[in-house]
Order: sequence, then C-alpha cells, then structure tokens
Amino acid sequence: MHAALAALLLVGTVTTVVAQQPTTVAPGSPVPYREFRQGVFAPLVTLISTQLTPCGCVVDGTPPTFTFQGVTPPYVTYAMLNEGTKRLLDYMHALMTRCRCIPGVELIDAARTATQEPSSNANIDPGAAAIFQTQIDNIIGQIIAKCCDPSESNKNYHFIAGTYTYDEAVADAQSRGGHVAAIPSRQDCMKATNVLRSVGATSTPVATPGGLLPFAWMGFRQRSGIWTWSDGSPDAFTNWGFGQPEADAEKTCGGFCLSESATLFSTWGALSCEPVRLPYLLELPPEAAEDKGDDPTIIIAVIAVLGAIFIAAIIFILLKRFVPACRDGGRRGRRVTRAEIEERNARQARAHRRGGHRRSRRARDGDDEEGVEMA
Repeated sequence: MHAALAALLLVGTVTTVVAQQPTTVAPGSPVPYREFRQGVFAPLVTLISTQLTPCGCVVDGTPPTFTFQGVTPPYVTYAMLNEGTKRLLDYMHALMTRCRCIPGVELIDAARTATQEPSSNANIDPGAAAIFQTQIDNIIGQIIAKCCDPSESNKNYHFIAGTYTYDEAVADAQSRGGHVAAIPSRQDCMKATNVLRSVGATSTPVATPGGLLPFAWMGFRQRSGIWTWSDGSPDAFTNWGFGQPEADAEKTCGGFCLSESATLFSTWGALSCEPVRLPYLLELPPEAAEDKGDDPTIIIAVIAVLGAIFIAAIIFILLKRFVPACRDGGRRGRRVTRAEIEERNARQARAHRRGGHRRSRRARDGDDEEGVEMA
C-alpha cells in the first residue's frame, strides 16, 4: 500500500512534487515531525483549506496538485519518512483523494488515533500531535458540513448481491423496476457509500492499476469515448481511482470500489463489461413519502377529519345511552325509576278505563234517544 501511495504522491495525476534533494537527512533515517510538518503537512493544510468552498471541496472538480515550493529546507519526500510519519501522511493523502466523497467521520478518528500511537509519536515534537488533530478535525468537519452531506441525496439505492455482467445487471435492474445506479453528485456518492458499507458489500476482486480490488457495477458507461449515466444525468462529478479510467477500448463500464481501505472505498474504476461478473448497485424511483414530501395542508386535513369522526362517535354514544332513559314526561336529565314507570302505567290504565266508561255511557244515551224518536 505504501508503494502505491508513494506513486500517487510523487508521480501520478494527483500530485506534483517540486523539491530539491535534502543534504542533511539520509534516506530511511527518522525525520523530525517539525520538518515533516513544514515539508508536507503545512502545504496540504493550506491547499485543502483554500480550495474548500460552500459548493465543493475541489474548486473545478478535478484532483488537486500541489508543490513543496517556498518551504524551509530540508525538503522531505515520502520515501524518506519513517513508518510513523508515513502513517500520518497516509491519512492526509486519504483526505486529499477522498474529499469529493469522504466516507464519514472515521477519518477523523483514524487521524486522531495515529497521533496517539507510540509508533507515530516517536518523532513528533511537543504540541505537534495536538496541532495535527485540531487542524485535521477542522478540515474534515468543513468538508462534511459543506460538501458531503448524504441527507441531501434523494436516491433510493439498494445493493444486489450476485454475479452479473454489466448488461445482465441492466436487465435485472429493469425487471425490478429500476436501473443500475447513477451517482452524479457528491451527495449521491456519499449515499451510495453509506448503503454499501451498511450491508458489508463485497465481491470478487478485479485487476486494476491499483491492484486486485472488489467492485460493484454502477450505471456509468462509455460510448464513443463519452461516459454517460444510466439516467442521463450530467457527468460533472467523478470519483475515479488512481490511474482511472484506463485508456482501454474494452474497459467501458463503471465499477464502484468496495475495498476495505478508507483510501479506496467508493472510488471508481473502468472495467470490462464482460466477462467480468459483479454484484451491482440498484436505483429505484424515490419512495412515495420522499416524492410527495410532508405536505402540512394534507396533515392538517387528516387531523381535522379524524377529530370530527371522534367527536361524532362520542355524541352518538351519549345519545344512545341517556336519551331513552330520559323520556319521563319532560323531566330530562334524570334516570326514571321502576316505581315511577309502574305509576305512569297505572295512570294510563285508569285513564283508559275512564275513557271506556264515558264511551259506554254515550252509547247508552244514544240508544235511549233513538227509542224515543221511534215511539
């Protein structure tokens, strides 16, 4: 890994080093942290701090370059550092290469741990460890706050295990109602990183310029020399790994790196669409709740309807329970006793009998009058 990082720092597209060879520090000998901080750490801090903007970690979206010009000699190169200071530089390099899609706060913890281990502290002058921790925490905090918030992505990603050629992955994704995932922004890259880390996504390693690395297909494909996303999104954001994309006419399908290395995870590689067989990252349409959003007017209307139903139910129960028992000749609000009911029934019976007597008397009187007329 150190050899690969050295290549990245001293040769590759990520780094340009302009430095004279030191005369006071022999290769392989311990390098005081003060000199390391002057020759390596300070320029990195300055570079990252000045290139951070509210809209992006790197101003033009391309990997940064830097030099060691203007630093007090002796100049320090990666190969001349002992293992402890190399480890510190590794974390700084991880930050440099990952600031466009940083995996999270584990880099903060890693940087802090590195300056607390005896192997790393052996050559650190007093106070340097605290300075390193404070500055690295501040830088990464800015990156996460300004550039790498996965909550800003509404992508609905899912890891599909198995082994597919790229075209098979495309067909399988369509059968599931989606497509192989597009990752057109920094926030989407963070979202994909979190999803893949949460499920412990793994795959069979594939040969790349950075070594044998595991990948999952993503919906990025080159046609006529142009890389395009599966959903037609612009390709303004990229997160290619070291030496990627390769200038190979057969490697025209994009893969999302699943390496356990914090430096490599989520970087991209150009792979052969077949016979390489990999799992893939599926993208489905945003869920209904995310699509519609929480409309406050809908919520208020639902609450109002439920409230009206509840009140109507209470009124119905009260009426059903008390109204029949309150029909007591106008005396509402008091339950009628059995004695009162019997007395009321007796009164009605007496009234009925009196009415019967009157009808009988009228009938007799009518008969008498009819007899007189006939006589």
